[in-house]
Amino acid sequence: MKKLFALLLLPSLAFAGKIGEKYIGAAIGIANVGFDGIYAPAYPTKEWDGFSFEIFGNLPIVEENTYGIDLYGSFLSGSSLEGPDNSKADMHFLKGLARTYLKINEFSIFANLGFSSGTWKIDGVEQVDDSTFSPGIGFETSIDKFTISPSIDRVNFGSGTVIAPGTVWEPGDGIIYTIPLSYQLNDKISLKIKYELGDFSEFIESDGNKNEAIYNSLMFGIDYKF
Repeated sequence: MKKLFALLLLPSLAFAGKIGEKYIGAAIGIANVGFDGIYAPAYPTKEWDGFSFEIFGNLPIVEENTYGIDLYGSFLSGSSLEGPDNSKADMHFLKGLARTYLKINEFSIFANLGFSSGTWKIDGVEQVDDSTFSPGIGFETSIDKFTISPSIDRVNFGSGTVIAPGTVWEPGDGIIYTIPLSYQLNDKISLKIKYELGDFSEFIESDGNKNEAIYNSLMFGIDYKF
């Protein structure tokens, strides 16, 4: 897995589930987060790895034959992620959004208007405490018992925040690519697997050097329709 960046673990759509359904769910997985030092040789790549869990849910508020609106929320937490020099990282994130969708037979397209809010600490020292507007688009389609719901979401964290002497958190414009795949066990329960990747141009500037932040994760979960 590539080096990952902890802050952007949550802005994802996590497990989108099926559009227009009322469900709750939980997931566990592996996340690697960090700073890629490719653009700053004096500042080597650093990463933190560990176990993460997530709870999530979806509630339809407008339901018509060909369109609708869902409310979606998730909370993700990773504690004591292991990093360089025996350092530990903790991160906690909250995500909320309204998803407007249009159905065309077994195919749906959707647009998200949401927010992401989270904190990130290294050895108890706060690195990030920020919220951001997070719009996105995607589609969903089903074949037999399988449903796939790829999406892309824009995020922008920590604009101009000084996080250490000589180190400034630059505007964190980035794109999160999310690919959730679900398998319907029965009318109530579905199994989920999700891969997620963050793409950022420049995120950290330190003494004129730039580091690239990279994030990806692999999560496994289950949801219950009610």
